[in-house]
Amino acid sequence: MPSLGHPDSNSITGNAAAVPRDSGHKDRQSDPAEVLPWLPCLVSLEIPLQHFTIGDLSQLTRGTVVATARQQNSELPLFVNGQLIGWTELEVIDERLAVRVTEVA
Repeated sequence: MPSLGHPDSNSITGNAAAVPRDSGHKDRQSDPAEVLPWLPCLVSLEIPLQHFTIGDLSQLTRGTVVATARQQNSELPLFVNGQLIGWTELEVIDERLAVRVTEVA
């Protein structure tokens, strides 16, 4: 059985020959989330802003409010490692901004 290493490491080690293969079944592709649930990924959400300039960016401070170009309940795309995986809505929960996943692509 191969060793997957420590979750904090950036490599997977093992001996592929040590893993028995059932030749009676077709090759099935596994879901990477099930095989490697600890694999790090970059999650990003694109929020369009109205009339936002580089000058505005340089003046951002804690507590600054920025108007978005979307309505409160409009859907925003959700990306993982640059790949669109679904759609979300912004919500405020206990004075914190949150994202609710509304559809998985």
